Amino acid sequence: MLIAPAPLNSPRSRAFTLIELLVVVSIIALLIALLLPSLHKAREQARRVVCASNQRQITLCAFMYADSNYGHLPLINSKVIPRAFPAQWNKQTLVDPLIRNGVTLEMISCPSSEAFDPPILSSGLPNDWEPYEYWQDGWVNRIDDYGVTLVYLPGLADPKFNTRLVAGLSKWYDDQPTAAGLRISENRADRVMLADACFYAGNERWGFANHAESNYRYFPQYTGGSYSDFTDPIVGSNRVYADGSAAWVSRDQMGTNNGPLAPNPFSAHYSHGGDDRPYWW
Repeated sequence: MLIAPAPLNSPRSRAFTLIELLVVVSIIALLIALLLPSLHKAREQARRVVCASNQRQITLCAFMYADSNYGHLPLINSKVIPRAFPAQWNKQTLVDPLIRNGVTLEMISCPSSEAFDPPILSSGLPNDWEPYEYWQDGWVNRIDDYGVTLVYLPGLADPKFNTRLVAGLSKWYDDQPTAAGLRISENRADRVMLADACFYAGNERWGFANHAESNYRYFPQYTGGSYSDFTDPIVGSNRVYADGSAAWVSRDQMGTNNGPLAPNPFSAHYSHGGDDRPYWW
């Protein structure tokens, strides 16, 4: 039996017009534009959770080290080195003891940070910090492929350990320094053990921060930037306290005496070089 072809005006033969296709494409593009910020926020929220978990694990491993060393936490650097830069970890005195107690290299690098992978710059700095991996005094900025993007604070406020304080080379802006001490028995619950690195070299105009509206290794001297260009994108920081608890703090709690972060060094907690090397956390 033969079936006659459908007439041209039959609904089965009707195709989309160009206008209808454009409307569909526009709706899809609009939905993507609406969803992408939510997806980005969800990814960053997941990274914050991983970052906090890593910091807490590092702190617990430091406690395990202290249990076997008369209650003394590991040192960020040797006592014979008269300086304490909280984002530069000594391999022998800090990294190796933590690894022996369960820390992995992935933990010391915040998943939100691209801090130690800058582009090639006109100043001659390399594409990464590999040449500075092991300094002569044992400090590290990088270990294998992992940048140290956390600040380790125990002992930073102790003049017997951080002799830069005595010499006036380092300073605290907090009325009472928030850093944990080197002995567990001396610590209060509100003292900070670990936090995200948020650092700015004011006289050279470069710095790095983990949790910002856009991840960056920041070199504003090449773009005519300023303190506010560095601080404005910063969202917040993870912290782990001396009692082992972890907390997320917003930028309104990252500054001096846990006040707001502001675009000047005097809103920071600490500086390892006059007023030119401030840290917020």
